Amino acid sequence: MTAPLRWRILPPGRLVSLMFGHKTAHRMCGGRLAGEHFPDGVGKPMLRLLLAMTVTVALGLASRLHPTGWFLWDRVLGEVLYAVAAYIVWAMILGRKPPLVIAGIAFASCLAVELFKLTGIPAENQHGFLVRWFLGMAFSVANLGYCLIGVVLSAFADGATRA
Repeated sequence: MTAPLRWRILPPGRLVSLMFGHKTAHRMCGGRLAGEHFPDGVGKPMLRLLLAMTVTVALGLASRLHPTGWFLWDRVLGEVLYAVAAYIVWAMILGRKPPLVIAGIAFASCLAVELFKLTGIPAENQHGFLVRWFLGMAFSVANLGYCLIGVVLSAFADGATRA
C-alpha cells in the first residue's frame, strides 16, 4: 500500500512539490522534513542573490538616471552591471551550478542580445521603453568586453561568497 498523498513545502530556493510519503520528502529536503529549522543555511544562497540583484539594479539605475559626465560611470558601469544582472538571474535559475558554468551561460546570453541588435529589430523599435533599456540600439564589440568583465567579476564574487 502506498503512503497517503501529502503536500510538502520545500526550504527556500526550492520548488513547492507534491511528494508521496516520508522518504521522498526527507530526501528532497536535504535530509530534513519540510518546516524544520535549517541551521546549515539552506535558503541563504537565494537571499544573497536577491540582495546582489537589488544592489545591481540600484547602481545601474543610478548610473543611467544621474549621469556625471564621467565615462566609467555614465557608460561602462551600466554595461558591466547588465552582465552582472544576467549572471545573477542565471544563478537564481541554475541554483548550485559552478560559477564557471553560470558565467558561460550569462556571457552567451549577453552575446545573444548583442548579436540580436545586428538584425535591426531593436533599432526599429527604439520608441519602446523596454527595448531601449534592456536591449539597447546598436551592436558594439566594446559591450562584449564589458559583458565579459561583468560575468567574470560576478563568477569570482559568487565563488568567494558561497558557503
